[in-house]
Order: sequence, then C-alpha cells, then structure tokens
Amino acid sequence: VNAGTECTRKIQNTLSFMEATPGYVQMPPTPVNGSISVSFMFRTAATQGLLMYMKDSTDMFYISMSMLDGSLYLYAHPDIQIVTKNPETQQFLQFNDNKWHMASITVIEEPKKMVFLQIDDFYEANSGERQHILYFMAYIMKLSCGVSEEVRSGL
Repeated sequence: VNAGTECTRKIQNTLSFMEATPGYVQMPPTPVNGSISVSFMFRTAATQGLLMYMKDSTDMFYISMSMLDGSLYLYAHPDIQIVTKNPETQQFLQFNDNKWHMASITVIEEPKKMVFLQIDDFYEANSGERQHILYFMAYIMKLSCGVSEEVRSGL
C-alpha cells in the first residue's frame, strides 16, 4: 500500500513510503516453533515512527520496533524494552541519518528464553532471560513493516 521503488543502491524489493501518505507491507501469518528472526534494512531522516510490528494470532503478544528522537525502541509483550543506547555513556544512539541500517530482531527459546536486537554490525542488546517468552513462541505470527493505520490507531 502506497509503496514505490526509490533507491540508488542495487537492492531488490526496496520499498519507499512517502512521508505525507505512509504505507505498509504485511507478511502472511507464519507458524513459530521455538524461535523467530526478522531482519530488514531501513533508511530514514524522520525522528519518529513505527518501523515494525509483529503479533500473535490471539492478539495477546507482540513485538514492535519504533523510533523516537532518532533512537530505536524494541518492545515485546509484556515487559521487555530495549533502547539503543551507548552501553558506556548511556547516551541514546540515533539512526535517522538517512543512511541504510540493518536491523535484526531474534526471539529464542533455547538455550535461554531471550529477545535480541542487533543494528548494523556494532550495536547488540538482549532482554536477559525471560520466562514468558515460551508462550509467545507457540503462536502464529503476523508481521507488518511500515505499519498500517489500523495497527497505528490500536497502539
């Protein structure tokens, strides 16, 4: 929806969303068996927005990645929050520099139940071990990138 190609690099399946009329891409539901990993590239100069939203078939569990003041925030129901900060200085790291960035979000059940966030090749953080991730992993997941108006209004 409202997607067009616009890229100077030779990347296949690149989508651009216009600022005045945002759009989204929705992937079909996928069964999840113990772990899930989602990777995508993004480029923006915007200071805020919802980049990715994934939910289970019961609408009880979700993972989202958003941007606020150029920093990335990963949330996973019910109480996981990872924010892109420099681990030494605790200063917020910003990714709204209009350059391409690779984001990878991984949820694992074994050997420990954890959520990981990796941005490019230098930033990595995890949730620490969490017991409730097992329930999250048992459901069929639906993924949206660029996030629809319906999802945005329900957050």
